[in-house]
Amino acid sequence: MDVQSVVLHELGIGSSFLTFTENYDSVKAMYGYGAYGQMKRTLTSEDQQGIQRIYPDYVPLTPQ
Repeated sequence: MDVQSVVLHELGIGSSFLTFTENYDSVKAMYGYGAYGQMKRTLTSEDQQGIQRIYPDYVPLTPQ
């Protein structure tokens, strides 16, 4: 399992995010299931929208 992907998901749960369970959500960091060899280290736009609902002042960081 990719530790960074799991930690990203668990931090989301700790921050009051809901877990996605539909198959079409499987690429999202907050999808409820992981698999060996799968890496989800980047938030999708839907993940970011969830953050903005909970934390309206959230501004996504852009890599430099």
